[in-house]
Amino acid sequence: MMTAAAPAASAALLARGICRAFEQLGYASLLEFPLANGRRADILALGKTGDLVIVEIKCSVADFRADRNGSAIASLPTGSISLCRMSFPPC
Repeated sequence: MMTAAAPAASAALLARGICRAFEQLGYASLLEFPLANGRRADILALGKTGDLVIVEIKCSVADFRADRNGSAIASLPTGSISLCRMSFPPC
């Protein structure tokens, strides 16, 4: 049986791994980055050439269905944003 804290712990471990992968690819990453529209990105990564990647972490199907960040992030008026939505079953 999964506790309420399990998805948060899974998301934290996943974010740590994603940030490590970004670092190996030459990106600098920030967690819980506030966006101009009042939302926040789970991870924002900045590449050496100025490209931005926003990662929205989902640890359950219910979390994925309940969240509306994807459309809000994708509609931001910026030059180069890639939206990567990662959905994982509960751990």
